[in-house]
Amino acid sequence: MKLSRMNYSATWDELVDRFETALRNDSSLRWPEHNRDQAELQALGSYKLLCFAERIAKNPLAPWSHLTTYQALQLYLLNKHHWNPETPWDPAEEDLLFLLREELAQMKLTQVESEPIRSAFESSPSALELFSPHWE
Repeated sequence: MKLSRMNYSATWDELVDRFETALRNDSSLRWPEHNRDQAELQALGSYKLLCFAERIAKNPLAPWSHLTTYQALQLYLLNKHHWNPETPWDPAEEDLLFLLREELAQMKLTQVESEPIRSAFESSPSALELFSPHWE
C-alpha cells in the first residue's frame, strides 16, 4: 500500500477553521437548533470525503500511477455509475458529498484518520460520543 499523502491533523484543522469562519461570517448558515459543534460536524463530512479519496488513491492496484484526490473520486463515481469518462465533470464539494452520501455515512475512520478528531474532543466526553460512531 502506498504511504499516506494526507496530513490528517492539518486537514482536520483546516476544515474546522473553514466552517467556523463561514458560520462566523454568515449567521444564516447556522442550523435552526443551537449546536456548538456545528462546524466540526460539517467538517466531518468533508474530512470523510478526503479520507475516502485518500484510500482509493492509495490502492495498490496501479503502483505505476498516483491519483489525485479529484481523480480518485472521479474514478470511483465513474465505476459506480458507469459514467462515460469523457463527460464534462467538475462537481463542487457539496455535489460530491451528495453523490457519496451513503458511502460516507457507512464509512468508519481508521485509528490514524480519527486521531485528530479524538484529540480535539478529548476533554469533551459528550462530543466524543457524538463523533465516535464514525470511527472503528
